[in-house]
Amino acid sequence: MNFDTIISAIREERAYQDGLHGSVQDAPHEMGTWILLIEAELNEAKLALIKGGEGRNALRSELIQVGALCVAALEQHGLTTEHTGRAI
Repeated sequence: MNFDTIISAIREERAYQDGLHGSVQDAPHEMGTWILLIEAELNEAKLALIKGGEGRNALRSELIQVGALCVAALEQHGLTTEHTGRAI
């Protein structure tokens, strides 16, 4: 699986999440809330690992959901100069 395919799956999941919950501009969260949402999805991934799952509850799908939530948090709160080494 290549990087572009993975990013495309995360992009599709972001669009799906925006359709359900609104965009990060419409439904903003504090960074701590994003962490809790990401943790909840990660817990669902752990459950899928232990019990199996299909469709949106499959392990890989749950990991895509985790990635999409991480992207959403960064969309809202931005990157830091420490991360990129340059002003954002």
